[in-house]
Amino acid sequence: MEKSNKLLCVINDILLGSLIYLKRKIIRNLYIFMYGLLSSYGAELVHKLASFVNNKRPAMKGTKVIRQASDHGSKPHISRAH
Repeated sequence: MEKSNKLLCVINDILLGSLIYLKRKIIRNLYIFMYGLLSSYGAELVHKLASFVNNKRPAMKGTKVIRQASDHGSKPHISRAH
């Protein structure tokens, strides 16, 4: 009777250990999955926010840079148009 009890205890311990291990593995994978989802969603949100902020900014900053770049070119388009 005692031997079978010990065997049951050992089997129980092994089962519990494997269950805990599996649970840890599943939870870890879930955390990684959730973190990946959150980071990709967060990156998308940040990108949308940045583009929204850029669209709200006055357009002068961008046009100045473009004009300077075209002035330094080998064929200045602005002087040809006048």
